[in-house]
Amino acid sequence: MRFLPDIRYGTENYPEKVARRLRAFNLTAWSGVAVAGIGFASYVVLEFLHPRPGLWKAGVVYALAASIFALVPLLHRLGMLWSGLIVTLTVQVYFFSLTWLFGTGSGGQMSYLVVAALNFAVWGTERILVSAVLGAVIVLQVVVLQIMVPHDTGLLDSAALLTTFVFTVIVNVTFLIAIVTFALREAARAEANLAREHAVVQDKSRQLEMANRQLEMADRYKSHFLASASHDLRQPLHALNLFVAQLPTEKKPAERKRLISRIDAAVASMNELFEALLDMTKLEAGILQANPADLPVQRLLDGIETTFTAVAEEKGLSLRVVPCSAWVRSDPILLERILFNLVGNAVRYTARGGVVMGCRRRATQLRIDVCDTGAGIPEDQRQSIFSEFYQLATPAPDRKAGLGLGLAIVDRLGRLLGHPVQLQSNPGRGSRFSVSVPLAAERRDTVPLPVALQATDLARGKRVMVIDDDVLVLDGMRGILQSWGCRVHTAASGAAALASVTDGGGQPDLIISDLRLADGESGIEVIERLREALGAAIPAFVISGDTAPERLRETRARGYHLLQKPVSPMTLRTTLNRLLKSHEARTPSPHASMG
Repeated sequence: MRFLPDIRYGTENYPEKVARRLRAFNLTAWSGVAVAGIGFASYVVLEFLHPRPGLWKAGVVYALAASIFALVPLLHRLGMLWSGLIVTLTVQVYFFSLTWLFGTGSGGQMSYLVVAALNFAVWGTERILVSAVLGAVIVLQVVVLQIMVPHDTGLLDSAALLTTFVFTVIVNVTFLIAIVTFALREAARAEANLAREHAVVQDKSRQLEMANRQLEMADRYKSHFLASASHDLRQPLHALNLFVAQLPTEKKPAERKRLISRIDAAVASMNELFEALLDMTKLEAGILQANPADLPVQRLLDGIETTFTAVAEEKGLSLRVVPCSAWVRSDPILLERILFNLVGNAVRYTARGGVVMGCRRRATQLRIDVCDTGAGIPEDQRQSIFSEFYQLATPAPDRKAGLGLGLAIVDRLGRLLGHPVQLQSNPGRGSRFSVSVPLAAERRDTVPLPVALQATDLARGKRVMVIDDDVLVLDGMRGILQSWGCRVHTAASGAAALASVTDGGGQPDLIISDLRLADGESGIEVIERLREALGAAIPAFVISGDTAPERLRETRARGYHLLQKPVSPMTLRTTLNRLLKSHEARTPSPHASMG
C-alpha cells in the first residue's frame, strides 16, 4: 500500500511538533511490523521443523501484532490521543502474550522498557497524566508476569529460548537507542526553539523600548513645540492687535503709514512660522517630489542677496555674496529653500560681523558655503540642531528664535534632493554650513522668466466661484479677487454653489474651495459635483488649514493642488494664473477650426 513507505502518512493535519512525534511513532510501528513479521516467519519454520503443542499461538500473536502495527498511520485520523492509546495498549498486550507463552526467560520484560520510553516520547510532558497511568499499567504487568509466569514454560526448547532472549535484547536495545536519540533531538530542537523565541522576545522588547523612547521624545518635542508655537505666534498676534486698535483713531498720514508697515511685518512674521510648519508637514507626509533641472547658481545668489541685504544692514551686519558662473542640477525651488533657511539662520544668530556666501568646485560637485561670525555651535549639539524643534541654549541676538525647524527642513530637503549638508563650527568664532550640489554643463541663461513677469494677468475678467463656510474668509477672498478684476461668486456650501450656477449665475472659469466645509462636506467632492453638473472640466484648487499628512497625501492622490492657509495674495494670484493658463493651453481655441 502507498502509505507504508511514507512515515508522514496521517500526520499532515497536525502541528509540526506533534507531527514529528507521530512520524517517529510511525517509524517505530513499522519497525515493529518487521520484527513481528520475522518472529511469525521464524515460528512458522520452527513449527514445520519441530512441531510443538501451542506453538501456533505465538504465530497468531505475531501475525495480529504485525497487522495492527501496519495500521498505525490510519489510526492517527482518530486523533493523537486515541491512536496513541490503541497502539500503546496493543504493544503491551503483544509483549504480555509472548512472555506468557514463552516464559520470563525470553526477556519479554525488557520490552516494557521500550514501551515506557515510547510513552514518554509520544506523550511528552503535555499529557503527563496519561504517561503516568500507562506507566503504572506497565509496572503492574511486569509484577504479574514475574509472579505467575515461570522462567521456561516448555513451549520452546532451551536453544530456541536462548535465541529468543538474544533477539529480544538486540531489538529492545536498538529501539531504546532510537527512542533516546529521538528524545535528545527533540530536546535540542526545543532548546533551539526556546532560544529563538527568547531572541525574538528580546528583539521585540528592544523595539518596544525604542518605541517608548521615541514616544517620550515625541512627547517632549510636542510639549516644546506647543510652548514655542504658543509664544512665537502670540508675539506678532499681540503686536497686530495693538497696531490694528491704533489705526482707526490715528489721523496723521505718516503714523498711519508706519502702523500699516508694522501690521505687514507682524503678518509676515506669522506667515514665516506657518510656512515652516507647513514645510515640515509636507516632508513628514512624503508628498514633496524633486523636479531637477539645470540652473545657474548666480540666479539663486542674486535672490538671496536681494532678500537678506536689508535685513542684515538693519542688524548692523555685512552680507557678502560671491558671484559664481557655475550651473548645477537640482530642484530650483527646494534648493532655494535650503539656501534661504541657511542664510536666514546665519543672519538671525549673528550678533556682529557678517555673513559670507560663496561656492567652490569639488570634482563633479559644487559646494555652496554659508559662513557667519556668530557664536558658533558646541560640538555636542552639532547633530541635535538638525532635529525638529531643537534650539541652541543661547537664543538669537534678535530674540526671534522661531520654532527650531529651519535646519530640520534643510536636513530633510538635503536628503530628499541627495545634496549632503555639512557643518563646521568654532565656538566663539562662527560656523560654516555647506551644501554639495551636482555640477551641470554651463550655458547661456535661457531659463524662462516666471509667468507673472512675462504674461498678462489671466485672472482679469474671469468668473471665479469661491466656496468656504467661513464668512470672513469669503469676504476677504471676494475683496482681493475683485481687486484683480475677477467676477466673484461665493457660496458657503456645495448646495449653495450648485444653486448659484444653475440659477443663472453662469459657468465659472475657476473654482476655489475650502477642503473641509461645514457638516463634514468635502471641498473636493463639491468641485466634482459642480463639474459633473456643468459637464465641464473647470480648473480648480483647494485651500485648507488642515496640515495633517494624510490630508496632503489624499489631496495629491485625487489630483488637486492644495494651498495651505494662510495663503499670501502673491501665491493666490500666481496659482490662479497658472491654472487658467494651463487650462487654456489644453482647451482648443474656438477659431482653430475656422478658415
